[in-house]
Amino acid sequence: MTRKHYRAIAEFIRNNTSEIDDDIHSHFMFVPRNSLVFELANLFAADNPNFDRQKFLDACGITQ
Repeated sequence: MTRKHYRAIAEFIRNNTSEIDDDIHSHFMFVPRNSLVFELANLFAADNPNFDRQKFLDACGITQ
């Protein structure tokens, strides 16, 4: 994958996920944003040694 792919995925996550994990989402298959982003970051880092985990987290709107 390339930087273009990582950016597109980060933008999608930022625009289409919620930071809130509550019962409103219980009838949907819902994964909290942080869990999704960290799992993807692990996958991308394994795929590409030049992957910048912190840039991806920032682009997804994850604050630590």
